[in-house]
Amino acid sequence: MKRVLKRGAALVGGNLRSPLPGIRVLIYHRVGNKRGMEIDLSIGAFAEQLQELKRRGPLLSLAAAREAALGDRPVQGSVLTFDDGFRETFECAVPLLQSLGIPAHFYLPTSNVEHGWIATSAGRAPAVTPAEISSLSRDPLFSFGSHGHTHRVLTRLSEVEVQDELDRSRALVEDWTGAPAEDFAYPKGLWDRASECLVKRMFKSAAIGGSHPLGPQTNLWRIPRYPIQASDDLGLFRAKLDGALFLEEAARSARDRLRSLVGRTPER
Repeated sequence: MKRVLKRGAALVGGNLRSPLPGIRVLIYHRVGNKRGMEIDLSIGAFAEQLQELKRRGPLLSLAAAREAALGDRPVQGSVLTFDDGFRETFECAVPLLQSLGIPAHFYLPTSNVEHGWIATSAGRAPAVTPAEISSLSRDPLFSFGSHGHTHRVLTRLSEVEVQDELDRSRALVEDWTGAPAEDFAYPKGLWDRASECLVKRMFKSAAIGGSHPLGPQTNLWRIPRYPIQASDDLGLFRAKLDGALFLEEAARSARDRLRSLVGRTPER
């Protein structure tokens, strides 16, 4: 049923909006499909999507995309980012990325890594370990950034709490990787002016939601990302990259902000 609704939204959206130039920054969470959640893709679907992305143009590192966005002309391409530090993602996705020579950026909620597990609506899931992060950080294909320390939505926190989230997460990522943590992703993509002010002092970029390509006019502290879900078959994946699913994105953003206002955490 969800795919049927998405296909209808894609049909309408495709007639209303043409694909925009620029770099698509994609957000993934889990690869392995062990829980049947929307954020959990099968290995086969992920591999199929990688081939589609390679067909469309260059796959860039996040740092290269940031640099391209400072130029005067739109650059085509895609960037893969992964949130939350699920161990199965590292086990299933990383070998595929390495075999194809595709770069990726991992945003880590550092408390999850310290504790060794991630809370989800389907129960606890194993997290990647500091040792695994340290080993992977030596591969030039991969980079790491902050996703906060405890993955709490920053708009609900005091200034002191936000600063602590940023300080602790950046310090741990840098300790595990031996490299500067230059990029931040807002938990749930939710931000406000107060949190943005603190983030801009510490990072070169910040990621939010939005499903809009990165280009010369993009605010690097508000980089939009395309959320990829298990219900996105190849046709819907293509439609999402082309911007035809903007109605779905608008509905999801409104839902998550409403949940945040009433104190409910959007599903992970």
